[in-house]
Amino acid sequence: MKSILIIDYSRTSRIAVRKSFNGHDLTWHEAKNGDDTFGILETFTIDLVICNAVLGRADGLETLSK
Repeated sequence: MKSILIIDYSRTSRIAVRKSFNGHDLTWHEAKNGDDTFGILETFTIDLVICNAVLGRADGLETLSK
């Protein structure tokens, strides 16, 4: 089973992304900011990251580069 991480401060946006993949056998992880992201990445193997470009303290590209 593939694992997807959605990083977005908006819960509504995270739900919309999940719904767009409805019907696929996927494991989902969600983070609302970069700090949450690092804990998930240290714990789980992620196959795909979907990230908002604006995350608050750090932007999406900065978060992904770390």
